Amino acid sequence: MRSRLLILLPLLACAIPCIAQTAIKVTPCELIASPEKYAGKVVQVRARVDLAFEDFSLAQPGCEDKSPGVWLMYGGDEPTPTASTWNDHDRKPGADVRIDGVPVPLVHDGNLDLFKRRLMAMRLGMIGDSQCYDCYLYKVTATLTGLFFAATDNAQQHRGYGHLGCCHLLAIEKVADVNAERTSIPAGAVIQCARDSKELTQKEAERLNSIRISCEGLSYSQCFNNAFRQMQAVAALWGDSLDINEGYRDGDGIYEHTETSGWRTLDRLKYYELSIQSDNPLKAGSAVFGGTATRVSCTEVTPPLPLSANLSCREIHRKLLSTPADSKRKYKSSDFGEELTDRPEVMQRLENRATASIDNAATELGLLIEPGTKPVRCDSAFVYRGKALGSCSWSNATGTMTVYLRLMQPWPPKKNTEHDGASWVLANAGATVCEVEK
Repeated sequence: MRSRLLILLPLLACAIPCIAQTAIKVTPCELIASPEKYAGKVVQVRARVDLAFEDFSLAQPGCEDKSPGVWLMYGGDEPTPTASTWNDHDRKPGADVRIDGVPVPLVHDGNLDLFKRRLMAMRLGMIGDSQCYDCYLYKVTATLTGLFFAATDNAQQHRGYGHLGCCHLLAIEKVADVNAERTSIPAGAVIQCARDSKELTQKEAERLNSIRISCEGLSYSQCFNNAFRQMQAVAALWGDSLDINEGYRDGDGIYEHTETSGWRTLDRLKYYELSIQSDNPLKAGSAVFGGTATRVSCTEVTPPLPLSANLSCREIHRKLLSTPADSKRKYKSSDFGEELTDRPEVMQRLENRATASIDNAATELGLLIEPGTKPVRCDSAFVYRGKALGSCSWSNATGTMTVYLRLMQPWPPKKNTEHDGASWVLANAGATVCEVEK
């Protein structure tokens, strides 16, 4: 009996709120270097938090090239603020989340509220003709206390937490000492952009390509510096200069015989891209035969809100009709039919109907549609359990409001109704609204 109790005691310790344990103060790099040392223990870490699409994690300055990193999630019933394969974007209200069978609580107080408000404040919609992705208005640093779960990472297996099982996990139980530093991304301004491209000669393309060498065997900072020097040379084609601390790599990729590298300034007002054509972009020393350099330069045509303004965003949702996707039943592959996004005539009718529905959606949400707005964009449409479902969005010109629409119609449509789009009806409406705190 005594031996059984000794085995059960560590498990029973976290059957009560784990925050009652004395937290071990650590840094992100210490968690990454010795995860087994802190596994199953309550830790306290002060760090900047990275939030982006499919990313909610601790920043790890000084050990950027080390992995796995540390994914974050809230305890209690607070959902993760970004969508990912971790599938924690929705939570059952009133129940503490369980991780590997262990309940994890969350302290709801003013610190948590401030943390969430600053973390989620962002510029919405478009900058010029491009979507403003991950345009968060604050760099948020806080002291996080929570239960640490270590990923299994060895030659035989990798079992991690977070997006695609990437990481170790810190389940947040308490937030304290929130510090929010305003970024340079303009909020509340109308922005227009101009694009200029230069076709490169073979000699120019070879020169620019030679600046950036393979990152194999290099540290994170060495690889980053090489990429920056190359984009610095691209910006110089327009007489521009870049600051390594005021931008980031964006848009890197390989498409058939073309390798693309990009650099975007932190305020999102300039973007540089280099496309190099070669025999084999994946092979070092491959013959280069040309390329294109591009600059996108944006300007504020109306004044932005002052950087000193405290900004936060709120979400509103209204269900107008029940859709097949609202069903509690688990998805089955047989439920899905045709993907409609590659049918231009269907997408155009959907877009027309969404544009006609935006005022009705705004009324349902209690919002006012401003003049001078961006047009509706429809990004997806598919058939699910006998219904065509289309998702569209609309953003105002100042980047302070985005309205999301879900439209639905029977599929296949009745004769003649497919041709006028009238059978698409507004099923759900939602919005994100960002404003100055009073």
